[in-house]
Amino acid sequence: MCNKVGLALSIICALLVGCGAPETPSGGAAAPSQIAVPSVSRVPATTTPRPTATLQPSPTLTPTPLPSPTATATPLPSPTLSAEADPATREALLVAEINRVRAEFGLPPYLHSPELSAAARAHSCDLAAHGMISHTSSDGRTLPDRLAGGEPPWEWPSESIAAGTDDPILVVAWWMDEPPDGWHLRNILDADQREVGAGYCYFEEDASGNRHYWTADFSRHPAP
Repeated sequence: MCNKVGLALSIICALLVGCGAPETPSGGAAAPSQIAVPSVSRVPATTTPRPTATLQPSPTLTPTPLPSPTATATPLPSPTLSAEADPATREALLVAEINRVRAEFGLPPYLHSPELSAAARAHSCDLAAHGMISHTSSDGRTLPDRLAGGEPPWEWPSESIAAGTDDPILVVAWWMDEPPDGWHLRNILDADQREVGAGYCYFEEDASGNRHYWTADFSRHPAP
């Protein structure tokens, strides 16, 4: 009986030893345990607004301005003309009106050139005879062609034409009623030209109905 009791006690002890605490690894370090990682609360990112660029207007390139009327200049009266005035009188008044406008802009007067006037008159009569408005003659010549052979030679020739009225004051007003880059206006206010000639011609049977034709030629001789 004692032998049986001893055997039972030995089995129970063996079982107790097998259910004990787990063995420590051979290296002596404790077995790793699972570490709780605290959750990280993310702060919403704040976007810094991008500064708004202020657009600056691009510089505007402007052509060389024409002279402005002088503040101290007293407007000069326009020359008057009778209905019976002859062509030479009308031509002289055209030159006078051009120079009157130049004086208002502080510019010196053009010198009257009989040679330029002869070329201008011939061109006006050519236009009247053919009922056309052109800087090219009916025979195909341009202004430099028409002024060729002058002695001394002409340089920088330019021309303004008009038709449809016998009033030289109105003709100059038409030429001045242009944008600053208009050639008729620039011819009147040119600071480099020195001489002008005017030509008027009337043709009753003009098929175009204009009848009255005007030409102003501007040029200069080379400086001595």
